[in-house]
Amino acid sequence: MAKPRSLTLAVLTEIRDEIRSTRDEIRSTRIELSTRIDATNERLGAVEQGLRELAEQQMFVVRHLRGSSTRDRRVDAELDNLRLRLDALESRRDPR
Repeated sequence: MAKPRSLTLAVLTEIRDEIRSTRDEIRSTRIELSTRIDATNERLGAVEQGLRELAEQQMFVVRHLRGSSTRDRRVDAELDNLRLRLDALESRRDPR
């Protein structure tokens, strides 16, 4: 009868030891994952900042292009007007 009891005790002791080992592995994994998550969050913060800076630059470029486009249309209109005036002046001076 002593053998079954010592066998049961040995099995229970082995189970306990495996549970402790598993807990240690889980703790280690948690620490590693926490470290990785922290590093990833830092990188994401840098990416986020970069995207914000790019968005600001893009807004600046869009504003500049809109302003340029508006100026180009005004210059085109003024140039067309000057061409018309020049044509009128030339037609008065040189009747062909």
